[in-house]
Amino acid sequence: MKTISILLLSVFVVLSCSRTYEKTSPKDLIPADIMEDILVDMYVLEASVRNCITANKKDSLPQWIAQEMNVILRKRNIHYDQFESSYSYYMGNEKKSQKIMENVVNRLIEKETESSLKSQHAQKQDSITLEITATDVVNKIVPLKK
Repeated sequence: MKTISILLLSVFVVLSCSRTYEKTSPKDLIPADIMEDILVDMYVLEASVRNCITANKKDSLPQWIAQEMNVILRKRNIHYDQFESSYSYYMGNEKKSQKIMENVVNRLIEKETESSLKSQHAQKQDSITLEITATDVVNKIVPLKK
């Protein structure tokens, strides 16, 4: 009996400590498309943070992250509490969260592809410029007179 009560108490403690999601929409619910925009910006910020950490630029990183998060939310006139309650609501509704996250992933893939194409285009432009300047130099060489 004692072991059963300890087991039940343990289960209760674990369940009470787990994050609960809202099942009813908050009064200031952020629309799904705006939530997608915010999450895309946050994942881009996360990538920037990883680059900073990789480059050993860790000085005042937490303050910079907080500033950038505030910029992302302020840009859309959203308070952190509003974001947090909306996020909790969406993540508590499997179909809605799945659709939002699919859209976020697709948009991040588009951004990455676009960035990669721009980078390739810039590299191609640089190599064309180098070829042109090399050709110009060769054409301008004056033959030596004997």
